[in-house]
Amino acid sequence: MQPRGPDVSGVILTSLSVLSAAQCARWAAEVVALERYWTRREAEVPSFTLGLAAYLDVAPRADQAGSRPPYRIDAYRRWNNGLLRTHFGELLDQCCEAISAWSNLPTQCEDRHAALPGFHIHLPHPLFAAAVASKHIDIQFRQVFGVVEPDPASVLTFTLPVSMPQGAALRIWNHDDHAVDHAYRLGAMTIHDGLRFHQAILNPHHLPVPRIMLQGHGIRTDTGWRLYW
Repeated sequence: MQPRGPDVSGVILTSLSVLSAAQCARWAAEVVALERYWTRREAEVPSFTLGLAAYLDVAPRADQAGSRPPYRIDAYRRWNNGLLRTHFGELLDQCCEAISAWSNLPTQCEDRHAALPGFHIHLPHPLFAAAVASKHIDIQFRQVFGVVEPDPASVLTFTLPVSMPQGAALRIWNHDDHAVDHAYRLGAMTIHDGLRFHQAILNPHHLPVPRIMLQGHGIRTDTGWRLYW
């Protein structure tokens, strides 16, 4: 695997140019056109997803005790993946190609046992100017693939902005518990291992621009990278 890029204050990130501004506008418009399929994630603020996300959908919700979580319903997950493939197959292929070129490993989206990468959507709202997103690490691989403690070089988290307000960033903590802000760039995929605490900086200047990010994770197997959400 190629180096992951510069170590900034102890935080190793990679940034890959994937999309042009025109391509970003095309994919953002497609996300908006599918608004009827968005899932609202917060009652008080306009936070949505397009697609299934393991960290939200793999375990039963407190208000749905006794029901199967949507991620565990094969038919629903297949429907979700079919929707994303139909409308964003070309974009997902571009992501696979970018990660494959960067890592020198075959890369494909895992759509048999996991959900395809999907979108986080935050519409403009005053609360998003504050650091309201959760501080977390990405350990979804435990529930999706049953992998308990992988090597950091065998997992990844990626974010690809297709619409973003100025100032949108990734805040990530290094081993000394010092936070570093990495500015997102439109059309550039940010990759890190997801195993250090990190937080999304959503819309710090409260600009009237929707934040639409293609989000996913990867796990390295004997045959290369498998991308999922």
